[in-house]
Amino acid sequence: MSTDLKKIIKFMQRLAYDAEKIIRKHKSFKTMDKGRHDVVTEIDLMIERHCIERIKRAYPNATIVSEEYNKDNLLGKNCFVIDPIDGTKNFAHGLALWGFQMAYVENGETLASIVYLPDLNMFVSAIKDKGTFLNNKSIHINKSRDVDHSLWIVEGKPEKWHLGEMLASDSMGVRSMGCTSISFIFVALGQIDGIVVYRIKNAWDILPGLFACECAGLCCKAFENGTYIVTTNQNLLDYACEKLSKK
Repeated sequence: MSTDLKKIIKFMQRLAYDAEKIIRKHKSFKTMDKGRHDVVTEIDLMIERHCIERIKRAYPNATIVSEEYNKDNLLGKNCFVIDPIDGTKNFAHGLALWGFQMAYVENGETLASIVYLPDLNMFVSAIKDKGTFLNNKSIHINKSRDVDHSLWIVEGKPEKWHLGEMLASDSMGVRSMGCTSISFIFVALGQIDGIVVYRIKNAWDILPGLFACECAGLCCKAFENGTYIVTTNQNLLDYACEKLSKK
C-alpha cells in the first residue's frame, strides 16, 4: 500500500490537538437547535471549518465528509471523515463525555482513524493491519468474558432503550454515554464488553470508533437497518444477535 498511514495519523492528531485548543480558548459559546432533540455549538462549526481548511491545503485531492458542512458528500477515492465534537449535547451541558474523531477512507475502505477524548486524557489511533493504540500503547483485551458477567452499552435512536432492557435481563447491566466515540473506545479497551448502536448510519458517528474496535480484534456485526453490534468475543456477539432478533 503506497499511502503513508503513519503520516495521515500524525496529520489527524495535529487536527485533534488544534480542536482542543479552539475549545479551551472559547470558554463561552452559543448553542443552536439542530433538528428535534439535537444541538450544534459554534465551537463545532469553528473546529470543522479549521479541519476542512487544513485538509484542503495538505490533501487538495481528498474528499471531505463532515457532520456540519459536508454531510451529503459521498466517501471518495481518498476521503477524510470528520466529527468535530462527538457528543455535542454532553459537551454543551459541561459533561466530560465528548470527543473529536476522524477517519481516513480509501476506495471505500477505512484505513486509519483517531478518537481524541481530551477530558479523559485518551488518544486512540488505529491503523489497518497494525492494531489499535491508546496513548501510543498497543491495546490488548480479555476476550474470555461470559454473558452473565458482561456489561453493555447501547447508543442511537430512542428505541435503543428497548434493546437495552433485553440485554440487561441476562447481563450485569447496560449503560449509555450519549457519545458513540467514547462508547466504542470503552469496548475497544475492554472496559465494556459489548455495544449496540441502533440506527445511526452517519459515517462521522460510526467509522472512527468502529474501526478502532475492528483493529483491536473485536467481533463486529452490521445490519441493514443501521444497527451495529461490537463485542469482545464471538460468544457475546452470538448471544446479542440472537437476543435482539426477538425484539
